[in-house]
Amino acid sequence: MPNNAESPAFVYKPVPLTKKLHTSVYGAMGPSQPSVSQAGKTVFITGGSAGIGYAIANNFALAGAYKIIITGRTRQKLDEAMARLAHDHSDCDTKFEAVVCQMSDSRSIDQVFDNLGANAVHVDVLVLNAALNVEGTLSGQGWEKTWEQFVVNTRALHQLCDRLHRQDVQRKRKVYA
Repeated sequence: MPNNAESPAFVYKPVPLTKKLHTSVYGAMGPSQPSVSQAGKTVFITGGSAGIGYAIANNFALAGAYKIIITGRTRQKLDEAMARLAHDHSDCDTKFEAVVCQMSDSRSIDQVFDNLGANAVHVDVLVLNAALNVEGTLSGQGWEKTWEQFVVNTRALHQLCDRLHRQDVQRKRKVYA
């Protein structure tokens, strides 16, 4: 009988869901289109210092967001991302802010939202991009790493959504659920 403990439980194979696959931005969905304008909006992006999160921040700036707040785990990476964003978007009025926030620490998330509230910053758009992926099998990584992934990938997302919702309730603004 073969030992399946070390073989992957599944193999990822992309399945096309549309007839046409776009590999770049096209007219109807371009961030500079008036129909997708983010003028006046404050955007909060977790994991915004690199990769997809950084690209999302870039596109919200192109869409004219008023303020973009990116979070990350380290100040150095956030500062580098901020410098690139400020340089690439020096011709627009978008304000950029970088905040160190540990998604694995609920107090860190609460502190960030408490500070936003204390400074009368209202988040209009929440982008949940931060994630923790540990390679290997569940049995190989142990329960501690599995739990850490759950905390970052599940608990933190619910907490962030809750804080977004509560900022509107506290300010007696219209809440969208």
